[in-house]
Amino acid sequence: MENTLKNKSKFFAQYWGQRNILSPLHRNPEPFASHNLTTEYLKDYVLQLKHLLTISNEELITAIKILDTNDEFTELGSLQIGREIIQIVDDINSEVARNDIHPQYIFYFADYLRSKGYALPWMGLSVEKLVEYGWVKLKTE
Repeated sequence: MENTLKNKSKFFAQYWGQRNILSPLHRNPEPFASHNLTTEYLKDYVLQLKHLLTISNEELITAIKILDTNDEFTELGSLQIGREIIQIVDDINSEVARNDIHPQYIFYFADYLRSKGYALPWMGLSVEKLVEYGWVKLKTE
């Protein structure tokens, strides 16, 4: 995936409606809306996102409920499985997969994490590469 404004706008679209776009002129993130999607507008902008390893147990348990279609996981087991799934999502190009979770639910899991402002790999680009491209700035809270 090349570092082009067109690709950057496609990546940014996943975070539509969130208050996480940083402009060169403002210190605080702005809401991301339709007027932000022009490639010229995005040229100097970056998404301020959270690193996946900073996820709270509460958010992770909520995310696990997306995967737990049979209500069989305990809370502690959910956290352990959630950390495994995060590893899969974090290394999206790997061939690692859990046989007991349908891939569709892993996509729902990833969508939930994006909705909470977490940086995830995209189209073969690692989070590190997204940062290198200047598309993402990780929060340092």
